[in-house]
Amino acid sequence: MRFRCPNCLQQIAVDLEKTPQSELTCPSCQSRISFAADEETVSYSYGDYPQIARYEVREHLGHGTFGDVFRAFDPDLEREIALKVPREERPSAGGTFLREAKMAAQISHPNVVTVHEIGIHNDNFFIASEFIDGTDLAKYLDSHQLESRQIAELMIKVLRGAHCFHEAGIVHRDLKPANILIDTNLEPFVADFGLARRDSGAEATVTRTGKLIGTPAYMSPEQARGQNRELTPRSDIFGCGVILYEMLTGSRPFKATDSRTVIHSILTDEPTPPRLIDKKISWELEAICLRAMEKDVGTRYESAKQMADDLENYLQGRPIVAKRLGPVRRSARWLKRNKTVAASFLAMSTALLLVTWQFAFASTSKRTPEYGGPAITPVLKHTVRIQCNVADEPFRLKKVQWAFARLDKQRVPDPENVVTLSGSQDTDATVELEPGEYLVVASIPGYGFHEVYRTVPEGVDSASGSTTPIKFQWQDDEVLLPPVLVKSTERAIQGMVAIPGGEYTTGEEGHVFVPIFTSEIDAFYLEATEVTYEDYTQVLKQPTLYLGEDAPPKGDFPVVGVKWFTAAHYAEAIGRRLMTELEWESVATNSGTTEFPWGNDPTQQPRWELRSVSAPTTDINQQGSIRGLFSNAAELTSSVIAPYPGGTMLPDPAARAALGAAFRGGPKDLRELEEDGTWNGYAKIRGSVQSRDSTHPNLGFRCARSLRPRFVDSPE
Repeated sequence: MRFRCPNCLQQIAVDLEKTPQSELTCPSCQSRISFAADEETVSYSYGDYPQIARYEVREHLGHGTFGDVFRAFDPDLEREIALKVPREERPSAGGTFLREAKMAAQISHPNVVTVHEIGIHNDNFFIASEFIDGTDLAKYLDSHQLESRQIAELMIKVLRGAHCFHEAGIVHRDLKPANILIDTNLEPFVADFGLARRDSGAEATVTRTGKLIGTPAYMSPEQARGQNRELTPRSDIFGCGVILYEMLTGSRPFKATDSRTVIHSILTDEPTPPRLIDKKISWELEAICLRAMEKDVGTRYESAKQMADDLENYLQGRPIVAKRLGPVRRSARWLKRNKTVAASFLAMSTALLLVTWQFAFASTSKRTPEYGGPAITPVLKHTVRIQCNVADEPFRLKKVQWAFARLDKQRVPDPENVVTLSGSQDTDATVELEPGEYLVVASIPGYGFHEVYRTVPEGVDSASGSTTPIKFQWQDDEVLLPPVLVKSTERAIQGMVAIPGGEYTTGEEGHVFVPIFTSEIDAFYLEATEVTYEDYTQVLKQPTLYLGEDAPPKGDFPVVGVKWFTAAHYAEAIGRRLMTELEWESVATNSGTTEFPWGNDPTQQPRWELRSVSAPTTDINQQGSIRGLFSNAAELTSSVIAPYPGGTMLPDPAARAALGAAFRGGPKDLRELEEDGTWNGYAKIRGSVQSRDSTHPNLGFRCARSLRPRFVDSPE
């Protein structure tokens, strides 16, 4: 920690752990500097102090627990800093400020605000720290709604920062959205250690045990009881759970009109499960959130790192540590909170059990050996209803042919698991389907067809997504899937390039994961270029959320940072679909006749960079003027990274790639390029994102369309 002498302005390196709180001797001018502020004279006014020490005060930012915070400029280092000074007439500010500085000085983490310097000006303390250009999370949430993945990613960073100061033996004791600063890139920074204390309890607290400190709505039960010396890092984890709950649901778990009733709610009430507020919240996030807010300290996460790791598990599609809170555990907790009715409930349950046992005994005694065997569990199926609409108003539906092809583990339609419905004049289709993902085909002879993705949920507790491939709702006992909008064939293929089909061979000799194999690729249509920002915003209106460090170019540049689900949603909206890996590869090799789209000369490979889709390039295939397969954004496909026929899956982490989506083209792994900006790869290199919720600033997509509908009884 650097401390500036108020007399000679010499910077002094101070070990705050070894320095007495009372005074310090400057090694330059031998001045004795007291850290014990006079409680009667502590006062700062922005108007009276336009400059504090060398710092030029420029703007009042707000109030902290014990002081005011200003934006100031450091002329020596030519940077903006946040300057914290004691609030006017705040007793014992000197000791409080020194304590805060000591806490913050020991923390070095990219998601914790860095303290640069402490000093004394006009006999009063100040703390100069890192300036975060943005706002706090509380204000940000007032006007923004984050997606589940953004929430998890932000919370992981907060928890990693918390684990850092927990490792240093520091408990924050006031983690809340207002104490988490957010910069313009949505990067969080934990701030305000004014209430922090040593986990060991050796250091005096801000206030005596038995008196509440902190913000009631975010307090743990032990903190709400005033047991300040018993607070541990798990108390901060409770606060993190409350923050996560608020981001997921838009409300706090413990609400009341005053502090007293909030405290009572924290001590006695269980929070409403987030999925009862919003069914779109995943059960994994709900379980993580509720475990962090367990009233029993011992049943919460052991550390902030463990909670962060569980959120990472959720993002990567791995099993989480937290367990789902089922009806039995909810009932047990309700009984524990309502002990006065527990005895009555137990008596009623016992009586009901006796009656049920007697009935079962009587029924069993009448069984014959023929019917006495164990019951066979039937295959789970749901009644599914879906509607077909047409894009052209004058056209009258005559009949619709339906096919529901369940996708296998490699997300490929299984021809052995297809349910078809013959032509019907009704726009609605009702069918019994097992839970899972499906390719749904709706064909209207003489007009057009559409192939879309749909999800049939496991049960009523399943979380619906917001895009058509994973969106559903329950109505009584039926699953309602989003309708399929069919465009005329003429409209759907407008501007697309016809790609010939045929036999295609790929793979590598002797490779265990991608051995050589031959398949038949049906003829299809493909867009000549990647989907651009102009294309995307005309259909979905809103630009992509992921912008990376800088806002990407607009107009006819490829739209990037798009999730797989959103890309599939966009393709469906314009009557198209995502292409498969092998479709991309066959185009990039001119049906296997060349090594590159332009031929066999590797020296013609263009420099890889995001560019206008109409920019001059040698990267044009020879079959149909398909551009940018190598030189522009990498492209999402409908496939996953799975072994080719006859191959075997590689160990983790490659095995986890099956949970995500395959991409082709662009830089090999979307991160590493050669020094000259080129990629010395070839058309058969495969890449994968770990989750279909993943985004990347170099990853876009283009759309395809089948030449004719699959799996229906007759062609379009």
